[in-house]
Amino acid sequence: MALGGDADDLVTGERRAGLLQRGSVGRTRIVTPAAFCAEVLR
Repeated sequence: MALGGDADDLVTGERRAGLLQRGSVGRTRIVTPAAFCAEVLR
């Protein structure tokens, strides 16, 4: 859905699926909820 919707970020805490290790898919960044909140609240 993130790719289909052309999302800037995919926020996930799921570490077992390996998404966070990828870091990005296409132009969509994959980040933890903590990292996302830290950026948004700056």
